[in-house]
Amino acid sequence: MKHDEAAMDLLDEHAVPYQLVLTKVDALKHGSEREETLAQVLRLCTQQRHLACWPIVHVTSSRTGEGVEALRECLASLVYQE
Repeated sequence: MKHDEAAMDLLDEHAVPYQLVLTKVDALKHGSEREETLAQVLRLCTQQRHLACWPIVHVTSSRTGEGVEALRECLASLVYQE
C-alpha cells in the first residue's frame, strides 16, 4: 500500500532499520497466491532504495496463530541481546 511505502521511505531516509511483518496471512490462499505475495514483498524490501529494510519478512495470522511465535522469538532476541 502507498502509506506503507511512504513509511518505508521515511525510515530509509533516516537510516532507521526495520523489518516487515505481513499480517492476516490466512486471508491469502495457500500456494501460489501466498508465494507470489511474499515474493513481491521481498522484492520491494530488497530494492536498492530500501536499504534499511531487513530482508526477512515475517508472516502472521492472529486467527490461526501462524507465525506469531516466530515473530515473538525474533522480537525477544532483539530485546535480550547481550
